[in-house]
Amino acid sequence: MMEGQHLRQGLIDDTVLVLQQGHRSRAVWQANGRGPRESATVTIRRCEREFHALPPPLAPIVELVRQAGFFGLLNMQYMQLDLALLTALVERWRPETHTFHLTSGEATVTLQDVEIIIGLPVDGRPVTGSTNLNWEEMVRDLLGLELEEAGRRRGNKVTLQWLRGHFNGQVQETDTQVQIEQKARGYIMQLIGGPHTCVSRNVSQDHANLTARYMVRHITTILKKDASTKIKVLQEIIKIATESYNPSYAKTWAAKTLAIGDIYGNWDESYAELPRYLAAVKVRNPGTEYVINTTESNIPGCAIFIRVFWAFGPAIEAFKHCRPVLSVDGTFLAGKYKAVMLIAMSQDAENECVPIAFAIVEKEDAENWGWFLNCIRCFVTMKKNLCLISDRAAGLMSYMPTDPLWRPPYVYHRYCARHIGANFMRRYNKKVGIQVKVTAMEVQKRKYKHQLSKMINWEDGKIHKELTDLDRPKWSLAYDGGR
Repeated sequence: MMEGQHLRQGLIDDTVLVLQQGHRSRAVWQANGRGPRESATVTIRRCEREFHALPPPLAPIVELVRQAGFFGLLNMQYMQLDLALLTALVERWRPETHTFHLTSGEATVTLQDVEIIIGLPVDGRPVTGSTNLNWEEMVRDLLGLELEEAGRRRGNKVTLQWLRGHFNGQVQETDTQVQIEQKARGYIMQLIGGPHTCVSRNVSQDHANLTARYMVRHITTILKKDASTKIKVLQEIIKIATESYNPSYAKTWAAKTLAIGDIYGNWDESYAELPRYLAAVKVRNPGTEYVINTTESNIPGCAIFIRVFWAFGPAIEAFKHCRPVLSVDGTFLAGKYKAVMLIAMSQDAENECVPIAFAIVEKEDAENWGWFLNCIRCFVTMKKNLCLISDRAAGLMSYMPTDPLWRPPYVYHRYCARHIGANFMRRYNKKVGIQVKVTAMEVQKRKYKHQLSKMINWEDGKIHKELTDLDRPKWSLAYDGGR
């Protein structure tokens, strides 16, 4: 290269490239003004490895494949892909012009290239027809089989696994010509099988080919930066990227789920990686403790997840210097597998929150709360005179009186004033909730009684009676004994 020359990193004329906002090259070359950065290598979903493992097709099937125009595909061997090269080509491909933008100019793949390289015929009548047909009857007539539920996918589709189980390129001596043709069709479907991802630029919202999997390519980069991106924001990104496609909320949500699975792994893989992940955390954070409960499965080498507890080593050490207070609560996890995360936290001398311990359990019941609290006793602290603050969850309330280590003088149980106020607000109104919280937070008995008296006639005295029936030292600062 002559002195003074350099490769231009980016676009020269972007008036035609209307999809640049969501294009992969934008992250590679612009990177928000921080200069070029290395892009992640693309991955390829492949299904032909299993197909090539099938026995060679017999002559009658080969002849019908030849007549159908797919003999070139049949002769192709399994190829190792150069993912780095494919990544570079993806970054240079422009869907607006259907060309690669290279330093030497524009280039594209022509039909003649397809005919020479793959051996597919590119002239003649197109393969098309009506789809307004009875799906079960069409499968029965063309493939000669009844489509059981195991082979069905949503919409008019069959799975490649189902096809491999019934069509392996072999025929029997007793097969008729119709049966041989049916077996050839099943074999050809595997030969050309795989997810269809091409799309027209002008399509309706319900176009069958604009699937959630297709939309993933437009939102993955965004979700890598912020996995909490709202669905409405992703809808706008997809609408801009596809020019005229306005995806539904449900389909965009499905695309986000797939993209997050591609980035971070799916739910099953996440649970399977949990033991290795926690072991690595313990190595990197000395003093970390964790317990995983599982039960045996009917599948060899697999176990069924029940619950997990963990506490980071630095947090365990920090609790030694925190106030002798533990606040515990549970929150529901939203995902494929429903569960509850239990959390224990404390406060330091500057009133800053310090997370101490965590657990993921199936539900908030006495057994799981007891297991979580026992883990805290075993791995975090055996201090006496602890103050435990919580809501009035039924499982926790039923467990606490049964365990001596979580009763005085080891632990003094108190109710969270915010939760008490929120419960009354939900059952009555906002004014009641605020007044209950104010009453609970009063530290002087005189002021506590004054605030309580304001509610003596509210709701015909029901609110006042409910509060007086509560164990006063557990919810009022004025009577909690300084705990």
